[in-house]
Amino acid sequence: PNRWIKRLHRQAERQPGGLPPRFVPTHPPPNPTPTSHFPRIEIGAISPKETSLKTKSPAMDDPAAPGLPTLCRDMVRSVDGWAANTLGIPGILLMENAGRGVAEILISLEKSPPLLPVLIVCGPGNNGGDGFVIARHLSGRGWPVQVVLASEKNSYKGDARLHLEILEKCRIGIHYFVEIHLPDWIAKSSWVVDALFGTGLTRPPGGIFGDMIEAINRSGKPIIAVDLPSGLDGDPGRPLGPTIRATHTVAMVARRPGFDSAESANYTGIVHVTGIGLPSWHWGTNGPELS
Repeated sequence: PNRWIKRLHRQAERQPGGLPPRFVPTHPPPNPTPTSHFPRIEIGAISPKETSLKTKSPAMDDPAAPGLPTLCRDMVRSVDGWAANTLGIPGILLMENAGRGVAEILISLEKSPPLLPVLIVCGPGNNGGDGFVIARHLSGRGWPVQVVLASEKNSYKGDARLHLEILEKCRIGIHYFVEIHLPDWIAKSSWVVDALFGTGLTRPPGGIFGDMIEAINRSGKPIIAVDLPSGLDGDPGRPLGPTIRATHTVAMVARRPGFDSAESANYTGIVHVTGIGLPSWHWGTNGPELS
């Protein structure tokens, strides 16, 4: 084939005007000029290796993402409201994206599905709803899963209730905390997913919630916390009461301000960040410019 191409070139060079247009070499366009000097974060449905930002020390951001901002409790609510009211993304879809992101990060931490089940402990709010999504996605990837409800089914409302009803149709084991002996179930598990409480918690977890946290901490099993360890106030990074001591924490959209405190390192473990399906934006000094 090279011989025929060379012959075509020689024939073309003998023609008046030299090479025909199709033989004229072209050059790729120059790199586009950046439209903004602000640091930018892309949030979307991409692989966990691209979205996961890990810090082994809470006081040090990942070198690959300098200047990554944090989101306090009120800003998290603002992001959720902006997604729902401005973009029109329903909460059930945001919850789906959040849970899927956590599941993908957990899968990336293991070379293959574990032999023992992952025990997902779900509280009564949206954090528990994330846990239901995690269970479904792990099961879909061939991981054995068991789910423990910290409250009666009637206590789950809104999007969390919808995801619980979906999970009930998926033939995944769902059990009430009061009907099992949690330490025995944890002992027979490979991982524990802490989906009890998220950013909205403002008071110490008491009663059965405190008992569940203490049982999980005593187990010695690897723990992955959803959004932040249950019992931790993410703004100052201090425990409110009994608090999960996680091996990994997966925060939604961005890290929390309290993750920079030295005290929070005892509870967060390695911090990851996952997107929830929002478009990219420019970050200002006070967080995302949502206007």
